[in-house]
Amino acid sequence: MKTFRKLPKNINLQDLIKQQDGFFWQGDVLTLLDSIKEKQIFDLVVTSPPYNIGKSYESIQDMDKYFLFQEQVIKGIDINLKSTGAICWQVRLHFLKRWNTAFVFRNPAISNWDFGCSA
Repeated sequence: MKTFRKLPKNINLQDLIKQQDGFFWQGDVLTLLDSIKEKQIFDLVVTSPPYNIGKSYESIQDMDKYFLFQEQVIKGIDINLKSTGAICWQVRLHFLKRWNTAFVFRNPAISNWDFGCSA
């Protein structure tokens, strides 16, 4: 499977998805989601967004901004997911406790790890 940091200039995203069995996106997720013209193209999305806890690869945001951003991401994934598709979305428990939209988590799997245990 290939990893992309930006979309190739000579191919559109739908063609890229059709040519690959899957791919890794390492970049701004909203850039990727905004570039999708044809909806309901994903069978499976696996994502582990920044946890907003000060890891070296992230900057801490105000919690309201953080939750708003995560809501934009999950809604963008949802509208691009096939009706038979699934989202595996790894977030910390505080996010699930604070989630207050119409989106319903059907099969949450919750682990009880402290910071850094999986690093």
